[in-house]
Amino acid sequence: MSNMTKTDWLKSGKFYIFGIVFALANVLRDMNNTCMAFYLILDAGYIGDEENPTSVYLAIIPFVNFLSSSIFCLYGQ
Repeated sequence: MSNMTKTDWLKSGKFYIFGIVFALANVLRDMNNTCMAFYLILDAGYIGDEENPTSVYLAIIPFVNFLSSSIFCLYGQ
């Protein structure tokens, strides 16, 4: 294992590439979650009515998406 100092990290190009990829992955994940909510409400029609004010699918579908992606990240390496 190498002993890198803080300035060594800042001089490494891989550090900046990793940071850019990490930031873009977070932006794409957030855009996906935002668009999914609009899709479920506007296109798929999961709108509540007087008996059920909020559809349970508005919570279950994003949760299953998050859970499956988390499991894949943990065990898919």
